[in-house]
Amino acid sequence: MGKSYNELEVCLGEDIHKAKWATLQAPQTPNIYQRFITDIKTGKHGEPDFARGAEIQKALDTCFESDRIGQAVKLKLPRSDVPARTRVRKPKNAVP
Repeated sequence: MGKSYNELEVCLGEDIHKAKWATLQAPQTPNIYQRFITDIKTGKHGEPDFARGAEIQKALDTCFESDRIGQAVKLKLPRSDVPARTRVRKPKNAVP
């Protein structure tokens, strides 16, 4: 875990073999209020927007449905990075 909210300890590339860790500094990001003001000033909605949030919720609901019925459920979204099908494998010891 990083030292603070804006630092992350990483071990990447060739450093993996040497177990050499480095600290990455995360850039300052606007808070929700700053993003809101920017949206008003530019007239554009930032990402993620409400539609994207609804898509993610639909994907999550589909995962729960897949788990409930124990089979794949087709997922239809207008635009998304979420795969078109999701499958949750039911554990052998699952209670019906």
